[in-house]
Amino acid sequence: MWGKSSTDVSAVGDSATVLHYDGATWSEVPGLPLGWVNAVWGSQTGDLFVVTRDSVVKGHVWRHNDAGWTVQFNRMCAMSAIWGSSSSDIFAVGVGLPVRYDGTSWTGGAGGGCTPLAGFYDVSGGGPGEIYAVGDEIDYSNCTRGGGCATPAVVVQYDGTYWQRRLTLQQHLFLGVWVGSDSEVVVVGWSGLIIHGDGTHWRLEPSGTSATIIAVTGNVPTSLWALTSDGLLLHGTRGTTPSGRVR
Repeated sequence: MWGKSSTDVSAVGDSATVLHYDGATWSEVPGLPLGWVNAVWGSQTGDLFVVTRDSVVKGHVWRHNDAGWTVQFNRMCAMSAIWGSSSSDIFAVGVGLPVRYDGTSWTGGAGGGCTPLAGFYDVSGGGPGEIYAVGDEIDYSNCTRGGGCATPAVVVQYDGTYWQRRLTLQQHLFLGVWVGSDSEVVVVGWSGLIIHGDGTHWRLEPSGTSATIIAVTGNVPTSLWALTSDGLLLHGTRGTTPSGRVR
């Protein structure tokens, strides 16, 4: 779900579902091919961008404006999330390498971008240069003789040219991220996990639940909302004391 205001909200789901709320009623935005619509983001100019997955697990980025839907980017693996700071600075993530749109073209993950080395579940930012993605990667230095390898959870940041690791944790899963700035990054995941990054250190924060937290959002760092996999809605004021430093 994404919203620009209380009268301009979009929600997505399976069966090529895209819905728009105008403050009074929900209406369908038709025209996408049948498939799963995994995420939506909209620009201030009114364009919608969605990432989809078809029946053979190919990923696509679609754009909607007054002319209808047009496909912007295709890859051979699934895509899970999309976020932008403007219509010329958009990021999409999924299996493999993240991709970026600069207002003209998508770069960073076509063709060989479907590497099994990494997979990302969410991406968010506080503005240009403050872009973070969360997911996991295969650690080939930590494999068993039977062939299985560790898949630590990772937080990466786009520095304007490259994606840099900012946090790696074994035996965890990061599923959502919210970014206010480089000093206000909140990551959520398995077993009620909430981690806050202040630009220097990452610290655990109490969530009050052991359920898996799948998403986090908000407008200001002192009032964030998170959702668990079993439908519990959490509200955080960030006024509690961190329970321990991660790094």
